[in-house]
Amino acid sequence: MDGVPDLLRQLDYELWAASATARSLAGPGAPQVALRRFAHLAGAHALWLARVEAGAEPLPVWPELDVVASLGVVRDAVTRWRALAADPAALARRVEYVNSKGASWSSTLGEILVHLLLHGAYHRGQIASDLRAAGREPAYTDFVQAVRSGALDGGRPPTAPG
Repeated sequence: MDGVPDLLRQLDYELWAASATARSLAGPGAPQVALRRFAHLAGAHALWLARVEAGAEPLPVWPELDVVASLGVVRDAVTRWRALAADPAALARRVEYVNSKGASWSSTLGEILVHLLLHGAYHRGQIASDLRAAGREPAYTDFVQAVRSGALDGGRPPTAPG
């Protein structure tokens, strides 16, 4: 990774992947466990933002939200994360917080962002498995798909070799 530009690109990917996942969860018949995991992604973003911004926790880490509300939380969070991550010095800022088990910790903003990005990918994989088990087609949310489709980098798909 190359610092701020890569983190901003990864945040764009996070929103793209969340949007694709929301589309795959839309409509009747989505497994409840998958909907709950998607709401958890939103709750995690809100929780970490509250820690970073030293605000009250607006949502529980496992909130009860529908797909549209969950995506709205992620969309808002990504906007706020992008603003925070745009300053290279901010990525090194230490954030003191208490985790859900009551233990005190300290992490840098950069570490928190990487955690959230990996956390999202992990749970989107679970959601894809949940959807397949229910006979539904999950979204294809691989990072390389976002790049190939032109969803990142201003909508310009890469040039194929050869």
